[in-house]
Amino acid sequence: MTLRNRWRTKWFTREHLTILALLGLSYLSVNQYFAGRAKWVHSPLDVGDWLINYQGGFVRRGLVGQLFYWLTSSSHRDIGLLVMEFDALILLLLAATVSYLVVGSKNAWVSWVVLSPVAFAFSTYDTPGGFRKENLLFLALAFAAVATRTTHRFSHIWLGLATLVYLLALFSWEPSAFSLPVAWWIIGQTRLPVLSIRRWRAVWVGSAVIGFGLSVLFHGSPAESEAVCHSILSAHLSTPAICTGGITSISWTTGSEFTHVLSYYPKYLWYIPWYCLSFLPFLLSGWVKRHWQITASVVSLNSALFLVGSDYGRWIHILAMSLALVWLTSPERLRSTSKRTWRERVALVMWISLWSAPWSGNPVLWRGLAVSAYRNISHPVGFYYPWCYNWLVAHLLHSVH
Repeated sequence: MTLRNRWRTKWFTREHLTILALLGLSYLSVNQYFAGRAKWVHSPLDVGDWLINYQGGFVRRGLVGQLFYWLTSSSHRDIGLLVMEFDALILLLLAATVSYLVVGSKNAWVSWVVLSPVAFAFSTYDTPGGFRKENLLFLALAFAAVATRTTHRFSHIWLGLATLVYLLALFSWEPSAFSLPVAWWIIGQTRLPVLSIRRWRAVWVGSAVIGFGLSVLFHGSPAESEAVCHSILSAHLSTPAICTGGITSISWTTGSEFTHVLSYYPKYLWYIPWYCLSFLPFLLSGWVKRHWQITASVVSLNSALFLVGSDYGRWIHILAMSLALVWLTSPERLRSTSKRTWRERVALVMWISLWSAPWSGNPVLWRGLAVSAYRNISHPVGFYYPWCYNWLVAHLLHSVH
């Protein structure tokens, strides 16, 4: 074998190409997000949900918003841009962590699992649904997954970091508690002693129970929603447009939330194909058959999301992410597969590029990679002058003034 062929065999592997594609799609996600900055900075859904705080008293989903309030209330800085920067940081950290988890994978299905349009690349295909609070949950689970690849001491460090991020996610978006089966599985895959595994599992279960319980007790009221809005506007952090959407939703009663979901129920039928399609790599590879217990656990708790909200595409995204993280920490990733043919490569490209599930709204709305690429190219400022350049210039101008 020539030196050139050895170099190609070493570096042009399925895992390396998967990592390259993942990082590229993540960049497109962030670029698309910042290219439409004027739209997102005061978005009541994408940004407003991050700004729920404790200025009206302790309330569900308020932790991360309270941190933002502490950081910005005295500076009169546009808090929307800060939220967008934080969103981008979470996504890039997640991409880097998952890239590390992909390293060493011998199973050719890794590309199908990681690059699924409803898994780690979801934000590339659907920006409104891809920069939400569940990314904090994914980052926490990914940090925990890193603990499965390290020594005992570093496993504790990574699990500790993951726990802190999980607490931030849990007290900022209480449905994070529904991902306990994923955390339970990942912690069990570490090389720690049985007693340590039991203790870490107990910490996560206890945190989930307490966090979800408090979210039920402090569900939110119109008065608290108004106080949150007043705190943001009085500090000149955003515009009145931010007060609708996520901030308003904390005042909805449980009954009104169920009524809202039931009013959208017929649309479930149109999301069934997207839901089934998200299982394709796990079914075709035989993974579901070999790991049916953890699959059933993840699916069962994920189903609860379909009862509490109508963001059906997001719930499919969370399901795909959960199964992908379980897959990346299972012995399956080391299972050698037969040599792939050109037909499999064509099928993989089609799988990655030709579909995605809309986060909400019209369930038959088609979104493929071509649509996302067009959106990037159609924003010449965001595309030719990367978002990081614009971010740097904006901050330099701010420091000068």
